[in-house]
Amino acid sequence: METSPPPARPPAPYLRFTLLGLSGLAFICILLWGLGMVQSGQFGNNAQATITALAQADLTCKELVETAMQQSDEACQNMGSNQLCYGNTALEAEIAGEVADIFHTRGDIIDVDILRRLSASPLDLLGNQWGIAIFKITANLPRSLPGENVTMIAFGNTRLEKDGPGIETFYFYNELGQIICDEVPFDGLMITMPPGTGIQLNINGAELVLLGNASLTANQGGSMQVNLYSGAGQITVDGETVSIGPGQQVSIPMDGGDGTTVSGPPSSPQPLSPEELELACSLTGQFCTPQDIPTSSSQSIAATLTGIPASASSTSSLAALPTLQASATGMPTIGLPVAPSATPKPATAVPTKTRTPEPPPAPTYTPTQTATAMPTATATATATATSTATSTATGTSTSTATATSTAIPVTCSTITWGSMSYPLANQIAITITNGSGATVSLENLVVNWVELPMSQHLTSVSLDGNTLWTGSDPNSPTTFPSERAWTGTTSDREIADTTSEQLLITFDEDLQISGYSLQAIFSTYCQLQASN
Repeated sequence: METSPPPARPPAPYLRFTLLGLSGLAFICILLWGLGMVQSGQFGNNAQATITALAQADLTCKELVETAMQQSDEACQNMGSNQLCYGNTALEAEIAGEVADIFHTRGDIIDVDILRRLSASPLDLLGNQWGIAIFKITANLPRSLPGENVTMIAFGNTRLEKDGPGIETFYFYNELGQIICDEVPFDGLMITMPPGTGIQLNINGAELVLLGNASLTANQGGSMQVNLYSGAGQITVDGETVSIGPGQQVSIPMDGGDGTTVSGPPSSPQPLSPEELELACSLTGQFCTPQDIPTSSSQSIAATLTGIPASASSTSSLAALPTLQASATGMPTIGLPVAPSATPKPATAVPTKTRTPEPPPAPTYTPTQTATAMPTATATATATATSTATSTATGTSTSTATATSTAIPVTCSTITWGSMSYPLANQIAITITNGSGATVSLENLVVNWVELPMSQHLTSVSLDGNTLWTGSDPNSPTTFPSERAWTGTTSDREIADTTSEQLLITFDEDLQISGYSLQAIFSTYCQLQASN
């Protein structure tokens, strides 16, 4: 007879307490071990290691950006007008025509006429890469001085495409990618120019006029953003125009089927963000904080843009300048200087495909002031040669500025200057009177002078007793500030409304009786010329 096993009995009460005791002891041991690790600094060290790694990555990024900008600057010193330079690795370019592989190493330079497509690599700390391409573009607004260039930098994960010669019309966008560097919070274009210079471009189908420094981004199928740091700007889409001043940005929607063409009007101006200031600080060494952005009233911005070509059916809006958002001070890096360069090369016809986007006191000489009506968008500028009769005591070579089609002065009925005079045998003086209704500043000055005797040097320029520049320049002409930088502050170059101030130019040696000329551009883009 089989007997069934006895039923299992529940554990005895003392066994239950034993198991609970062992569990509690294990928990206490783990807790004591953890406290020991904390006291020994192991956990703190791991957290600190993470913080250190992040700080090291940011430092590496800063070093990469600074090195890339410096190497690009050094490699592209020999650029001429309307050229493109390979600034930093890595870039890929599609070039029109039967052209050898001539654009693949830092310092390689090509004419923009033969460029069709350009692709720059994103910031890569591990690969030590950050694509930088540098364009020099001839300033094409009639207010610009002869020979002045605009610098455009394409950086990071950016694609650019154009049809035909030149670079006045192109499409660009930024591909998606992770930005891991505070120094460069986004990819895109940076456009810089000397004061008094301007350019008109068609970018992604939008008409853009810039009279100052700006950055641009464009997200395919998203929006294009224009950020202005100085001067004034004007964006026109489908006949609607929005004007912006320093410290502002506007956005334009992009679609057009492929996502690279603007598809709507510009937004109302908004203040720049800290990220936009950080980018400008890293690439130019300027505009690092809101306090670095020059202030401009709506009136002065409107005056600056007066006469700028725009669509006949456009409506213009100009918002009051909002207060910029606060931003931490960035670390300035080496910027790419903007200086006069060689005479622009003639455009070369290239096969293209069509893409349709929408002494003792001397006699006083009377200066020659030329007031020319501003051209419209379709007018053809005409060079005018002006001949001024002068009496010459001895045979003297005369150096006179020559008017060109890119230096047509704006009508200057509100800012005038008197006659060139000679307070001392080695000085030229001229009085400037401001009747514009607002304070103006002298932005550009070109001094043409006679290099006789051979030891002659230009030594200083001052306005109403304020020194604007001192040095020793042996070569005429002297151009400020693109060749010789202003000293002091902007206020030293300002002239209040309804006041007159004397511009004084001093040389080492006594002057000749003739052969001198001055050309000045003010913050309102009013341009004056005088010669004897």
